[in-house]
Amino acid sequence: MKKKRLIIGIFVVIFTLSCIWFITRPEKLGNMSHSCTEPETSVSDISFECETGQKIRFYFSSDIRAGEMHVALYDSTGDVVYEFDRARELVDYLTLETADTYTLEVEYKDFVGDFKAVITKAR
Repeated sequence: MKKKRLIIGIFVVIFTLSCIWFITRPEKLGNMSHSCTEPETSVSDISFECETGQKIRFYFSSDIRAGEMHVALYDSTGDVVYEFDRARELVDYLTLETADTYTLEVEYKDFVGDFKAVITKAR
């Protein structure tokens, strides 16, 4: 009987924690990833909308084996809002000053490797 109560108790705790995580998890605004084994030159981008004063979390990871890469955030008029440092793994928080449609652009030249970007609303 005690084992049965313990198992039910553990299940209830796990279920409750899962529900709390599901309700409070950050809202994903966009993500992209790319991998190439041969030199490649291109531009990958994603667009998302934000409200005035919206704080976003930007996660970027890369494994650059060859070539060049430039990562920047643009507003709808094409102005650079933020240029990201080159790093193997980067987490950055930004507060966007105006409501707009923003575009994260990853430009790469003769690139061999892979990268991943995830943008979420920060809490």
